[in-house]
Amino acid sequence: MRRIQNTPNRNRATTILITACLTFAFAGLIGIVQLPQGASTVRADEHHTPAIEMTEEIQTAVNLSNAFRTISSAVAPSVVNINTVQEVVERVPERRLDPFGDDFFERFFGPSPFDRAQPRDRDNDRQPRERERRYERRGQGSGVIVSPDGYIVTNYHVIGDADTINVQLDSGRQYQAEVIGTDATTDLAIIRIDAIGLTAARFASTPSEPGEWVLAMGNPFGLDHTVTAGIVSATGRQIGIIRDQQGMLGIENFIQTDAAINPGNSGGPLVNLRGEVVGINTAIISRTGTYMGVGFAIPADLVQSVMTALIDDGEVTRGWLGVAIQNLDQDLAESYGYVGIDGVLIADVTSGSPADEAGLKPEDIVISINGRPTARGNQLQTMIATFPPGTEVEMKIFRGGEEKRIPVTLGQRPTSEEMLAQARGERSGPATAASEKLGLTVKEMTSEMAERLGFREPTGVVIDEIRSGSVAARSAVTAMRPNDVILSVDGTDIGSIEEFEEAVERADLSTGVRLRVRSGGSTRIILLRVN
Repeated sequence: MRRIQNTPNRNRATTILITACLTFAFAGLIGIVQLPQGASTVRADEHHTPAIEMTEEIQTAVNLSNAFRTISSAVAPSVVNINTVQEVVERVPERRLDPFGDDFFERFFGPSPFDRAQPRDRDNDRQPRERERRYERRGQGSGVIVSPDGYIVTNYHVIGDADTINVQLDSGRQYQAEVIGTDATTDLAIIRIDAIGLTAARFASTPSEPGEWVLAMGNPFGLDHTVTAGIVSATGRQIGIIRDQQGMLGIENFIQTDAAINPGNSGGPLVNLRGEVVGINTAIISRTGTYMGVGFAIPADLVQSVMTALIDDGEVTRGWLGVAIQNLDQDLAESYGYVGIDGVLIADVTSGSPADEAGLKPEDIVISINGRPTARGNQLQTMIATFPPGTEVEMKIFRGGEEKRIPVTLGQRPTSEEMLAQARGERSGPATAASEKLGLTVKEMTSEMAERLGFREPTGVVIDEIRSGSVAARSAVTAMRPNDVILSVDGTDIGSIEEFEEAVERADLSTGVRLRVRSGGSTRIILLRVN
């Protein structure tokens, strides 16, 4: 075998050759080597998007993004994760292991000799047996720290039935909370943990407006420290979802937002670009049970009034006006000579109530309270509820073609039980009128009928029948029905069929006839008109 020996000169030449090759290769990689003319050159930046010039518009978006980061960081220590446990005990049918039944063998072989000494109650044996089943129902939600010494606001529906409430702070520390007070009427609750030196949230001093940027913070689906962004879509929403323990409709004046709110966000804050809490996230409208772009938050002013009452007294006592109200529509407003539909129509006034004592009357239109406009009924309701009993407020109303200012000293809102009893008694009632002109037949209210309908004494006229195809049927088929009671026509109280007929005869159907009608415990104004 021929061998090539390694001499010193050969080794030096080999080293020089290898070094030259490595140098050339490295130079090609860093782009020093000059390639022949016409050769293809691929540079690294041609495989990436071009650098974006920082224009004024882009800088504005970057500033907004930075604002979101700053707000999230500042508010996060005030947002908590709430986990609840409810001990549930229920009775369930007991499953028998014997598929043939306890008396299967007895039917064929007779009773066992061991059982003859103790006769059995066969009927009792055949009764379905039950056993007690115990399990834990767990829930999740969010909350907002409102004081450095551990007070936290959340939704009533988050903690309402819980036996154990666990709170986790942004830092990861965990505490067991106690319930300080709840208010099902607004779906709010205050709990407290044994801690000090906490970072409390700051509430906004002015109401939110549509178009305003907001962030929703909380723990959707148990995902801690989640932040979503959107705008205030609308204010003053009433969607009919809050009910108290007796099932009566609660106080609603929601902020609507398109910031994503999902299960677990309830009780968390909705904050503005100043890092102030403008609302407490509470509900969504969804066909799937998750986010679909329509979420609702309880406004800060209502939260603060409830929060203060629960912390100070453990319960909420609210101002009370004592009126039945409804929103205006264009036709009703025009019938009163009122411009626009921003106002609340008083349909009825409770006898002896603060409204009655102040001189408010049915068919007054409430324009504002203490200078704050009352465009819709839920706004008026919320304003009154934020005042403590005994507060004097100034109400601006429209009556008889002119505006008036009436001072009212608010009373204390009755309990749900008292309002239900009142609805069944003095304030319940159907409404009616008898006139061929309207397509109604009516009857006098007798003492027996008044007692049956819940009136203390006969008043108004009772609708007996609504003729198909008539003005009444076409205009108010969903608003009036037989056994409703008509109390007045165009502002004139009615006590008999004759008075009703005279009032209707004077009315002009082309401009409309206003009927004040009581039905099922509520009173409202109905406008009948020939279109």
